Amino acid sequence: MLQGYFDESGSEGQDSAFVLAGFITTAEKWTRFSDEWDQLLTSHCPVFKMRKESKRKPVDARNKRIGAFVDVIKRNILFKIECSVSIPAFRAVIKGKFHPESRAARITDSYYFWVFHNLIAKLCQGIWDRGYRHQFDIFFDEQLKYGPQAAKLYGIAHDVAKPKYRRMLPDEPIFRSDTEFRPLQAADMFAWLVRKYYNQEPMEEWQWLLDELKAVNSIVSPFLDGPLLFKLMYGGDASQFSEKTIEKWSKYF
Repeated sequence: MLQGYFDESGSEGQDSAFVLAGFITTAEKWTRFSDEWDQLLTSHCPVFKMRKESKRKPVDARNKRIGAFVDVIKRNILFKIECSVSIPAFRAVIKGKFHPESRAARITDSYYFWVFHNLIAKLCQGIWDRGYRHQFDIFFDEQLKYGPQAAKLYGIAHDVAKPKYRRMLPDEPIFRSDTEFRPLQAADMFAWLVRKYYNQEPMEEWQWLLDELKAVNSIVSPFLDGPLLFKLMYGGDASQFSEKTIEKWSKYF
């Protein structure tokens, strides 16, 4: 069985992009991954947190240590996926387009809705295109800032998925602690790196990490910039945000 583990990175007011990212592989490979990951953790660092690891000195020793964790990813992971949104573009194109007290605004006025929905859709498509047909599991960090939204939005994503994809989706996502589930620590690394990239922060010192992770096959999910958000909001099925559809979705909220 395939299992995907995902983490978020970025927040409004601090970043220009918000990211959901993670890795997918088989349950058997995740077990081997966790055993190998455990061997790299120490009593001084029982949990891998990229924000903390990135600040270690000296840089050469830091990169060597992070590289050892990346090698574990490369040996065991089948696919990676990230879905990211431009927060300024979201504010300009979507936020506030419905009355703030309307049910539609409760759903669409969160950039998390667009990222989460796109992640699930592209994940299903990517797994299907690679020949997988069985149900898979989806795990998120239980400490996610937007965890409550993820639980609610999953119902919508499941509802609008194509029937062939819906049969693969689990009934609900699973939330676990990254202190206990090593795959979530790897997702933290990837989400952190993608956020820095889309924030257009200097990447010279992290180009090696971007290059290393290219070895893991990517399920492509386009960056949600202004034109793409406009298309998703206004250029698709006219019934997508109709009163009837919103009423149906509101049961999840």
